[in-house]
Amino acid sequence: MAVPIQLYNAGLFGQATEHIIVRSLNNAPGGYDGVDHDVQYRLGANNSPNGMLDRRHGICCGITIAWLVGLIGGRSEAVSSSEKEFKDYFNNVLRFQGAYLKDYKGNIGALDALDIIQPQGCKLITKNKHLLPHQIVNDLPSKPVWAAYLGIYHHAIGIGYQNYRYFIMDPNAGLFNYRNKGKFLTDLNKLIEARRTKKKIIGPGNTISAWFYGK
Repeated sequence: MAVPIQLYNAGLFGQATEHIIVRSLNNAPGGYDGVDHDVQYRLGANNSPNGMLDRRHGICCGITIAWLVGLIGGRSEAVSSSEKEFKDYFNNVLRFQGAYLKDYKGNIGALDALDIIQPQGCKLITKNKHLLPHQIVNDLPSKPVWAAYLGIYHHAIGIGYQNYRYFIMDPNAGLFNYRNKGKFLTDLNKLIEARRTKKKIIGPGNTISAWFYGK
């Protein structure tokens, strides 16, 4: 079982069977070996003192979409238990794709736009739903492979299922997998609640947004 990591002022992901921690990479690859300069500037990059472009603002929506496509498309790296393999995939694929997806739409709509350019095989199972966090359990698909984009209080994360394993991918934290549905849901709800508390969102209508996809 994983040791909880500190994120959003809480100890999270303590129920995970396996985990790969990725921190401080929820941003577009900067510098002259990064994404296209025009994209970097549109995303808000500035010239640093040494003349290199850099970008520190989060691109969570793009990273989440790219991961979702990878999981549903059967990319083993997207759910790999190898730290090196997943970190390489995150840094060299998800961040690059995520930067362009963020630049293009900045929301889940980029997935549909991507399908027009290059069919990516993700079929919408459930249109956008506004759910109270504890309601997610009622909407999990029964398909053998699925993934979802969740909007949780000004942040995007991915969840999914494949080969009898549940996954949480938070661009600010990394990849966490679970053999047990109950433990997966426990950690997911703790994550959502930590995010809600950090953003100081109050009131009875504290819903999240969810889009579920399958093959």
